[in-house]
Amino acid sequence: MPASRQILYKSIGHPREVFADAVSDWAAGIIIVHNHPSGNTEPSEEDFAITEQLLDAAKIMEIDVIDHIIVGRNGYFSFQAAHWRQFKPFMLCLD
Repeated sequence: MPASRQILYKSIGHPREVFADAVSDWAAGIIIVHNHPSGNTEPSEEDFAITEQLLDAAKIMEIDVIDHIIVGRNGYFSFQAAHWRQFKPFMLCLD
């Protein structure tokens, strides 16, 4: 099930849909990724607001949000790399 619904050119993601699979799979953390069809990777005010809402929800559920990435035509924007708020560092462990 997709975590958001497309309404015209706007995507609305509620925390319950974004975290549904993470909760059911007992995930310790997630990376949020979405695209901007315009190709511009600059976060909008809505992107900042939903990221804030998702980080607050994740804190309550004790699920780490590792990053929120916006993908565009010529690159990407990483909230973690931009040092926006406090994202959990990510360490990949392969056994």
